[in-house]
Amino acid sequence: MTSISDKIEADLALLESEERLRFAVEAGKMAIWEIDLETGAVTITPELNEMFGFPRDYKPSLAELRSRYAPGELEKVARLGASWEVVRELISKGQLTPRPLGDAGREEDRTQVTADLSIIVPPNITKHLLYRAQYVYSHKGRPKITGFLVDITEKRRIEDQLGIVARELRHRVRNSFTVVQALARQIFSQGTDQKAALQSYLGRLQALSLANEIVLDTEAGAADIRDIAERITAPYREVRPDSIVLSGPSIEIGGPVVTGFSMVLHELCTNALKYGALSRPEGQVLLSWTKSDDGRMILDWREQGGPEVVKPEREGFGTRLLTRMVSDTLSGTIDLQYRPAGLNCRIYTGILGAHSPSGAQSSSKN
Repeated sequence: MTSISDKIEADLALLESEERLRFAVEAGKMAIWEIDLETGAVTITPELNEMFGFPRDYKPSLAELRSRYAPGELEKVARLGASWEVVRELISKGQLTPRPLGDAGREEDRTQVTADLSIIVPPNITKHLLYRAQYVYSHKGRPKITGFLVDITEKRRIEDQLGIVARELRHRVRNSFTVVQALARQIFSQGTDQKAALQSYLGRLQALSLANEIVLDTEAGAADIRDIAERITAPYREVRPDSIVLSGPSIEIGGPVVTGFSMVLHELCTNALKYGALSRPEGQVLLSWTKSDDGRMILDWREQGGPEVVKPEREGFGTRLLTRMVSDTLSGTIDLQYRPAGLNCRIYTGILGAHSPSGAQSSSKN
């Protein structure tokens, strides 16, 4: 005979088990669900409602849940054999036998499916979910699909960001090799003493390394825009000092803008060396900047004396990267004009939030 204390202990053990499950569901951003394969009725949980943007106590139908699938997702789930209609058809044809509830069975016999699912919930927010399902019989002998959904939106965002970083890194490594080769051609084709040429080449590599340090230093502090411009362009002005002419007032900019400006300027220099004015001995770049009354910086990059410019039929990765850097790191916009005489680029940054030291506008041809 079961004692009252045994029953209390069993009830407490069940309560602890339910609490562990609840904590696991909350920590893992999961939602448990079930679908009756004979009727299509859905067993709803509050977590599922929250995930799909419904009130916790609401009882949405399967159609309402599916209305929040992203375009093409329902068809994808069906192709994977994970929709209840497909499962019911397979069972009716004897091609699928759900296992009894509680019967682990052999791993190879388990009727499981895993898929990624995208949904769009109000107000137009896209979520990425991991869909896992198991085909089983209920304790009443009714076939059903039971499973869970895990919100992997943040994981997908990180993966997408890593993909962008990987493409940018590949682009930068390729550009770095191009710059190094171009620097070598410019220096060693001058007919100067080999020892002097080597020293000049190594000096330019060191300057290029310093410029890259600025580009990669996301923790950079405040700096003067002229100092940054001189350091970034130094390797390209080594052979001919007036290949890049700098003109503009002293403007102090903050850490994130330092990184953004460095990256944008480095990209412009690299592209000019590969395709534009800096690819020709007589080519020249006029780089100037001003600060507007509302605290925005206007940067002008004008190339001349290089090969004739033709607007590309499609936007390359370098152009897309440049546009994104201006938008993301400078909160600004970019205007690219492919004029036959040379590329003209004007960049408008967001409000800098920094002060411009007093002093007259200067010009440099270092």
